[in-house]
Parts: sequence; C-alpha cells; structure tokens
Amino acid sequence: MRPLPCAAALLLAAGTVLSSPPAPVPETEPTGFTTPPPQFLGLLGAEGLAVAGALDPTSPTGLDPGDRDGFSFTTGEAGPLAATLEAAPGATFLLALAVEGESGPRALGAVSGPAPLTLSVPDLEAGRTWRVGVAAFADGAPLPYTLTLSREDALPPWDGSLCPGETVAAEPDGSAAEAGDLGPFTGVRCARGTLDSVVPPGFEGEGDEDFLRFRNVLPVAARLRFRADPGLLRVEAYALSFVGLSSIGAAAFGEAGALDLPALSPGADYFLRVRADQGEAPLDWSLVLEPLAAPREPEAAPLELTAARVRLQEPSFRVDGTFPPGTGADLGSGVPLSWTLRGAGGEIGEGVLTQDGRGRLVHRAPAGTPGLRRLILDPLLGRFRMRGGGLPFAAGAADPLLDLRLTLGGIEMAGEAEAEFRAGGKVLVLRRPDPVR
Repeated sequence: MRPLPCAAALLLAAGTVLSSPPAPVPETEPTGFTTPPPQFLGLLGAEGLAVAGALDPTSPTGLDPGDRDGFSFTTGEAGPLAATLEAAPGATFLLALAVEGESGPRALGAVSGPAPLTLSVPDLEAGRTWRVGVAAFADGAPLPYTLTLSREDALPPWDGSLCPGETVAAEPDGSAAEAGDLGPFTGVRCARGTLDSVVPPGFEGEGDEDFLRFRNVLPVAARLRFRADPGLLRVEAYALSFVGLSSIGAAAFGEAGALDLPALSPGADYFLRVRADQGEAPLDWSLVLEPLAAPREPEAAPLELTAARVRLQEPSFRVDGTFPPGTGADLGSGVPLSWTLRGAGGEIGEGVLTQDGRGRLVHRAPAGTPGLRRLILDPLLGRFRMRGGGLPFAAGAADPLLDLRLTLGGIEMAGEAEAEFRAGGKVLVLRRPDPVR
C-alpha cells in the first residue's frame, strides 16, 4: 500500500473520522455474542470497520430460537465509539456492547429501535477487546443489515435543560416495546400518566402498567421523584441488555416518593415501569428524572503559552502557544468561538472560523475591530497564534499571570503562565523556548 502523506497520517493518529465509510466485510457464520464466539473484525482505527450480515431467523422476542450475531474488535487508542446499524424499515433492532475480561464479557449497555440505530459511548479504553451484539424483534423472516463502527461520539451533549417537554404516557404502553419516550437524558425530564385499572395482588385480572424509556448520555447517578393520587404506587427501573431487561431499582410509596438509581452507563437505554397495587382508578401520577449530582465539566485540553506581549494600557495582545496535536482535528469551518485572556474576552458566533487549504482554523476580523482580530490554530501541528486589542485587561502590578481559555465548538482549551512586567508595569512579556521549533 502506498505510504500516507504526513497530514493524512496525523489525521488518522488523531482519531479523525474519515468521510467515506469502509467497505463492509461479509459475516461469517456461525457467530454469536457469547456462544458461538463473535466474528473478529480487527483493530478499530480512524478509518472504521464495517460488516454486512443477516439475522436468520428472527424472533418476536429477539432471543432464541432466533439468530443473534456478535462481532469483536480491538482498540489501540482510547476514544469514542459509534456502532450504527443500517437496514430496511419495519423491524426493531437491538445493539449491545460488552468488554472482554478474564471471566468473560462484561455488558456495558444496549439500545433498541428501528434502523438506522446507533449505540454510542464517549470513551473506550485503549488496548482492550470489545463485542457488539445484534438482534431483532421480527416475524422469523431473514433481515439483512450493515453494521458500521467508527471513532466518533454520536451522543447529544448534556445541556441541563429543565423539562423542555413533558412526556404524557398514552396507551398502548403496557410493555417495554411500546414504552413512551422521555428522549435523551441531557437534562431534567418530566412525565405524567394515568393508570386506568388497579388490581391488588391476589385478585383476578391484571392492573394497568405504564412503561417509559430514556437514553442516557453521561455516567451519572439519577433520582426519580414521583407524585400520585392516593394509593400504593410501585415503580421499577431497568437497564436494557442483550437478553432482556435487568432490574436496577424498585420502590413503593403512597402519594409521593423517590427512587435513587445507580450510576448510569453513557449511551445505554433504560426503562421505567409504573403500576399500582392500591388506589382508585383512574389514578394519576407524575415523575421527574434528575441527576443526583451536577455532571462534571469536561477537562480542558492544555494550552502551553510560549510567547506573549500584552499591553495593559492602550490594550493590545500577541500570544503564541502549543497544544496536544490532533485537538480540534474534527472541527471545520463555521464553528463558534469564545476566548478570555487576563479578564478580557468575548464570544463570536457561528461561521467565525474558516478552514484554509492547510487544514488550519482561521479567524480574521476587520482592522480596528476591538477584541480578537486574528487567530490561526493548526490542529495537526498543535500550534496557535492570536492577535488583538482594544479591550481592557485586568491590571494589577502584583499579578503577572496570563490565563488564556479558548472554546471552539464543544472543545475547551486552557493554559496559564507567569509573565514579566516591562515598561514600568505597562506591558507583560513572556518568552519561552518553543518545543516545536
């Protein structure tokens, strides 16, 4: 194979997802998630992996005697995963992820739904072997599909929203397959419903049950808070797995109560079951799903300030520095930018950054514009240069600290350094050996 040029090699090392998916390899039967062992697809790199398979036969439950496929792969570097299944419409699929260990595979989560269906996790460990399982809920007819594995995070970000839309439970929702959707758990979620019948234990008949589902995005513990009409409400929470639903918590209470859930797996589907043993139908209930603790802010990528000259009077600045190569390599033109430097800063909206022919991210403002006038950031080499002025800086002759923070799209970068006062305290100057040169 012809050697890759330097820029392309750096892109692959940085984990950038290439625009064209790989050609799928054919499934080789027999293959399974546990027994028989999964089909090995190779090392998951930036170019991704793909396999074309078929479930034959399918089953109404997705379990035996239906066909279930399994595929394994290894990771050389840590990073995200998106496993996407493409197939003809009309069936419900299930994708599961596990990591291999000394005592066998350990389940990490599963998702279900129509194709295209994506199971995504934000960070896989380096040097491990992983398994992806595929199943379907159908009528026995064969179902061909294509499974693509890529190094990208397809989960929506945590936004902290407060009940952007209340989910109203509506029949039919008496099973996990018919569950009402709370949406992604990216903030506080709210729902309400009505149980049309209540049958105490030991009496004939089955009481009404309401099922709800949500997809988790962060490794946080959560709490369910309930209110209901007088009676005895029973709530159960389940994690979806490759063999069905696994209970992770249950509680019973009267008109109000709470159920604490353990730390949830990013990218996994969870289900809630609401029923009542006592009370008068119709029995109304409502719930709030919230994190037990505020999600941790992601750590900022480190900036190393190598040179700077900041005028505190008639303010202007020049700052050069480095950062880990590959940071921001998946960004392109059009992302927003915000920055702060020693108390000055600002935000610039969508479209501020463009990508030049060398793959660098560039911002240029008209001459005389207050604030940031020029930024050149090279993700491949891990170098940046910024120029600007016209905004007041935090002064203070006893504080020589230069603290810089850049936010490009969803990527945070931060660094600080102690400079030296010059010109009677009017200018801060920093000079360090540049490790890149």
